[in-house]
Amino acid sequence: MPIKLIAFFSLYGLLAVSCAHAEISNVFKYDAANSTSELVNDGGASCPKTIVTPYFGHLLLKSKYDQSDPSKSTLKSSPDKVTLEIKSHIDKYTRSLSAYSDYAVKYAAEESYREKNIKLGLSCHSKALSAWANSNALLTDEATMNGKAVRKWALSVIASTTLKLRALTENEYKLTFLQKIWLDKLAKKVVDDYTPRLDPGFKYFNNHDYWAGWAVAATGTVLENRDYVRWGLSIYERSLTQIELVDGTPYGYLPTEIARKSLAANYTHFAITPLVMINVLANRNNYSISDPDGKFDKLVNFSASLLLNESSASDILQYDQKDVPPYKALWVLPYLSVYEDKVYPARLYEKYKSQMDEESYSMIGGYISLFYIK
Repeated sequence: MPIKLIAFFSLYGLLAVSCAHAEISNVFKYDAANSTSELVNDGGASCPKTIVTPYFGHLLLKSKYDQSDPSKSTLKSSPDKVTLEIKSHIDKYTRSLSAYSDYAVKYAAEESYREKNIKLGLSCHSKALSAWANSNALLTDEATMNGKAVRKWALSVIASTTLKLRALTENEYKLTFLQKIWLDKLAKKVVDDYTPRLDPGFKYFNNHDYWAGWAVAATGTVLENRDYVRWGLSIYERSLTQIELVDGTPYGYLPTEIARKSLAANYTHFAITPLVMINVLANRNNYSISDPDGKFDKLVNFSASLLLNESSASDILQYDQKDVPPYKALWVLPYLSVYEDKVYPARLYEKYKSQMDEESYSMIGGYISLFYIK
């Protein structure tokens, strides 16, 4: 075999091996009676949208927070212009992926123009992935921690929206070979970026790591790569060691998120979202996670109670809190799909039930209520 071919298959051998593994169950579930699998890859639609130009430059980004404030809760008065431009470019792309996936999902249960709109959503999502995959976007080695954060958030959107569309089409929505290679490269980058932070001596393990865990685990599901899923689970398991239980209450909290002062409630919900997604993925695939003290359930109780205005939870916070936007409560949908009898999250769902259909959270796929609300 020619040397170039040997190198090629060595580099991407993991993709070929992963195909031989048993399929990894999706966190999203869709009623097969409303299947749209017949609408995939039939050549009946092309995307009319202009795809965001691939970004393959540096990721030397700066924080939006004033670094002189230890709580990282004060925004800079003069944000870095280059950082804003690069982040805006990447955000525009990830928002488009979420929008394309939402377009397909929103019309999945409607008869009027159902076929055309679903095809367009799938086509545009695939076209956007191909454009950035073909350019090896976001793979630079020149990245600060803030740049690495933006990369892993982008991967979270990419993998989550892909999983959503796969569920919608009974796994008939397939990635191309080059798209898979790109996702594999991105996942490896995120693993390399965040594995050093798993060191027990690292003091600042926080929501950034949780989102890295979900981004990689979700990518592992897309690529059927269980090593990536297991890496995501290692992040989840480390998070459990951080949860502090509150005596005499059903609560547990994450000290690194509580330290954000007036943003503590916001960051608690920001942190729990990827952890819930990893937990549900583990449950769907029969992975065993040891949590003898029920720490995660108590973190769920605490997070829900903050939005339920329970004084027993709010009193744990030392500062008046900024409002938490409703979309940050969307984690309750996948959580309740597995743990139906949990009181606090059930109450949280009842509080936001009327808004769930309208809320979208791009980093877990955008609109997700269709997959959980019956």
